Amino acid sequence: MHASADALVLGPSRVIVSGWDGLGLVIDGPADGTPSNYLDAVFDDASARETFFSLVDTHGLVVCKNLDLNPEPYRFVGGTRGKGKLSQGEYFHHDGCSTPIKPRINEIRCPDQPATRTMLTSIAPFPDVVTAMLMELPTFWMRDERLRRWRETAQADEAVGVDPAVMQGRLNQAIRALNPEDARAFFMAVDRRIGAYAQPWALRESRFMANDNPMVTVQHRRACYPPCEPGTPNGHLLKRWPAEELPPPH
Repeated sequence: MHASADALVLGPSRVIVSGWDGLGLVIDGPADGTPSNYLDAVFDDASARETFFSLVDTHGLVVCKNLDLNPEPYRFVGGTRGKGKLSQGEYFHHDGCSTPIKPRINEIRCPDQPATRTMLTSIAPFPDVVTAMLMELPTFWMRDERLRRWRETAQADEAVGVDPAVMQGRLNQAIRALNPEDARAFFMAVDRRIGAYAQPWALRESRFMANDNPMVTVQHRRACYPPCEPGTPNGHLLKRWPAEELPPPH
């Protein structure tokens, strides 16, 4: 696997790398512009598979567009927009938090389908997103001594010295006290501050997110904007944990 200024060789395929300069690496698809299964040969070879997974570990996020894949190895992404409060999927999270071992990589895919996926997925680097949440927290929460102390320390560009997961848990408790509109506005502000990847979904697009490694990880959430009116068709997403669930390479 090697790259030029605007191209990347994945196994036997040459793909075009986008000029995107935000979070992650964006692959627009095959050099000839025709959607194909350009990751199949990569996943079938042990060395190429590990090289691709290492690419995800390094960048945190690798977006693959115009990618044809068999939907059978995937499962549906569940969850719905909450009415009286935010659903769990609307908070930033790693995948597999309730499992004994978190997956190395989380892939979310927008398959070819009749309906457009209008609801966004926001992806942000961790633990930087926790600092962004601290900075965007409404001022009335500064009456909480821990939150106030953490934010003042972060504003001084000093290490808070607390496990980011613990801080995020406390922040989420505070956000749950907000009404849904204010909570979603809060997360939109966090997205802007952190420069989250929250681009519209394209059909045949997969997003490979570094979920558990010693280098760079990201968290994701279902971003309920633009608002989706009840009854409006909204395309579905699929997911899998490729490092753990793909068949063994040849």
